[in-house]
Amino acid sequence: MQYRRILQQRNALLASGMVSSSDQALDIWTGQLALQAASIVMARMDFVSRFSVQFRKIYALFSGEQVPSIDYNCSLGTCGPDIRKEELAAQFLDRYEELRSSELMRRQTLAGPHRDDMRFCTDGHEIRKYASQGQQRSFLIAMKLALHKYLSEAEGELPVTLFDDLFSELDEDVSEMIIDSLSAYGQVIITSTVEKRGEGITLFSIDQARQARS
Repeated sequence: MQYRRILQQRNALLASGMVSSSDQALDIWTGQLALQAASIVMARMDFVSRFSVQFRKIYALFSGEQVPSIDYNCSLGTCGPDIRKEELAAQFLDRYEELRSSELMRRQTLAGPHRDDMRFCTDGHEIRKYASQGQQRSFLIAMKLALHKYLSEAEGELPVTLFDDLFSELDEDVSEMIIDSLSAYGQVIITSTVEKRGEGITLFSIDQARQARS
């Protein structure tokens, strides 16, 4: 929230068109923005590092020998895992200095966590470009199950898990492996056009609900 507030103030100053490359007000907002940006990026990289450990374990259960990865793409280019917050803030200051003329011309902030992104890969290949629909679906399901584990360990209770059209694009073997693994996730609610039966599964049919109302 602090970062967003500072970013809005800095963008408003740039958008006014009444600021020069040596404007002290711009320097003040830039310094504050760099500190907040460093804090956000550090927290994000820490989360991705811890989350990826759980994710890789779950993905391995139904992905064969594929090696997944989740990479945080920082707008600075490279942000090493051992970097300190002060060093990262200094790198942001350097980056804003490099971009100052471009930012004055375009009247907006061109670097920072608001422009960062995530990259999801298997065996080094980005899934949205090279993976099949089924592989993308398996990746997404593994991420959701890993998030469940992450939150349950952090909060000490099992979240309710929701899956919409869970079995779409999945082959029968992967579907069965996912069903078998869900018993460890507490309450799971699934919508599907395919009927699946098994221990602990309770089925509700929309057709049955309509008949009951009539």
